[in-house]
Amino acid sequence: MINKVNCILKFIKDKYKELIYKNSFILKIRKRKRIRDFNIYFKLIKDRIYSNFLIESLNEASNLCHKDSITVRELLIKINVYLKYILNIKEGIVLLEEEINLLVLFFSIENIIYGSRAELHIDIPKDMMNIRIPLLIFQPLIENSIKHGIFPKPIGGDIYIKAFDNQDRVEFIICDTGVGMSREEFEKVALMKSFGLKNIKDRLEMLYGFNYHFKIESEIEGGTKVYLTLPKEV
Repeated sequence: MINKVNCILKFIKDKYKELIYKNSFILKIRKRKRIRDFNIYFKLIKDRIYSNFLIESLNEASNLCHKDSITVRELLIKINVYLKYILNIKEGIVLLEEEINLLVLFFSIENIIYGSRAELHIDIPKDMMNIRIPLLIFQPLIENSIKHGIFPKPIGGDIYIKAFDNQDRVEFIICDTGVGMSREEFEKVALMKSFGLKNIKDRLEMLYGFNYHFKIESEIEGGTKVYLTLPKEV
């Protein structure tokens, strides 16, 4: 009787191991396909990201020409560096360190355009900088904070990016001390219909399925907060 039970247990264990192996293999295939599809999608939208930024930034540079030629020169140099970087990117997934470096460059461009109205504070532990995340995932959020949160405020304001290591996940909080949004404005934003926010949502779903968290909170004179939680493994 004991031998029969042992044989049955061994059979179940073997089948269980076989099932785990098959599921693991299937997940790896799906993961590779998801990343491949994600990179294809990123290449399709990269041209639009590139052209949108180019047109908007050059328009702003032309507006500054009659005021300060030195500032315009500095702005054009930064725009050139930024666009070259975007143009040379082949994949839509990068190290967090690369994303932050590009974001700092973008912020410096925006701050020249909008008159140094904002301060950017980044609080991310160094040992988290090698985590891989979607490229340009923060940029639309920071752009919205500057344009719609900080710029309308006479005294300017601050933008904070914080990251927390939570075992197999990484948590980000992006917040500003801007003017915030009314309920009506927030409801429009929550629909994610703008190109920037829709692009974030589409790419996150394509890459992670529904295994991520993305939430926006805002109130008048209380600023805006964005919570973003992603798996560490892409």
